[in-house]
Amino acid sequence: MRTYKIVREQAMGTFLCPPGFHGFTYSVNEFAGPRGRKVIGEHSLEYLLSDEADASEYVRKEAARLIGLVKPTESEGWVRSVYGYYKHCYVPESESRNGDDLIIHNPTEIVVDRAFKALDSGVAHVREEANARARLGAPDDESLPRGKNPMNYRRGVTPVYGRRRGYEVTARRDGSTVYVYALADDGVRYDADHLSDYADALRGNEQFDNVRHQPMCDEHAGRIVADVRDVPARMDPERHAAVSCVRQYFPGHQPRLDLIENPTKGYGSWPCSKCGERVQYEAKFDKHAVVTTRIDGRGMTHWSYGLECADGEPHEVK
Repeated sequence: MRTYKIVREQAMGTFLCPPGFHGFTYSVNEFAGPRGRKVIGEHSLEYLLSDEADASEYVRKEAARLIGLVKPTESEGWVRSVYGYYKHCYVPESESRNGDDLIIHNPTEIVVDRAFKALDSGVAHVREEANARARLGAPDDESLPRGKNPMNYRRGVTPVYGRRRGYEVTARRDGSTVYVYALADDGVRYDADHLSDYADALRGNEQFDNVRHQPMCDEHAGRIVADVRDVPARMDPERHAAVSCVRQYFPGHQPRLDLIENPTKGYGSWPCSKCGERVQYEAKFDKHAVVTTRIDGRGMTHWSYGLECADGEPHEVK
């Protein structure tokens, strides 16, 4: 029979555990014997209830009692955090949630990649002309704007540094439409005559239809818009990895289609809408917090959580 001690100083809960989970309060230390002082293992309370633990009946009952005392909460903040963490992730038929086994299915990325390939092949002659001019030492002029080099682009909101005019491709979340923007030197979207070259490249590709130019307005910069003919099929929401995770604790959870499509700012660090400091959701407190760490003289990492703004109110992320 092994020797175990239930302690409160250390916690076994992770950000994927819901608020109120016992692992945020209790953990188990394993010792070599009744008089042992060196911890040879750290476990959760559930471990004591398994056959592998070989724990005494008293320790098992105490672990079961402590587990029964806490009531996890399916809070909105935690659910959003889980959906954000498992964004675009689906479990395979084996129902494994191991990172290497998950299926990544993002309709936006699928159609954006199609558009990049169409643009790269459709305006390849532009790049060849630019390279030829560079070899001849010819000066740049309006007959071939730098923006026509299809290799100079950015994805999402990644800034483009230096003189790297190019284009950017984005898409609707459902993969039904793609958008092509021209980029200025500083990465800002703008309307440009050479967008017509990108439109011709998409018109010549069988994967896109109804290619048109939308001029600049208050809602967007000038852009090329194209409908996707073969829209990627959606995965079954029941197989979303976040649904599987939440159901471990709350079996009756129904898939949140709104969070599958867009989990907004559920996971990661974001500026607090009141104080501006970067905060992240902490399931242990069911709040957003400013997280800092320090390393002591023994090399141990200590975590600190700032749960309140300067006005004493909780942080908010909108």
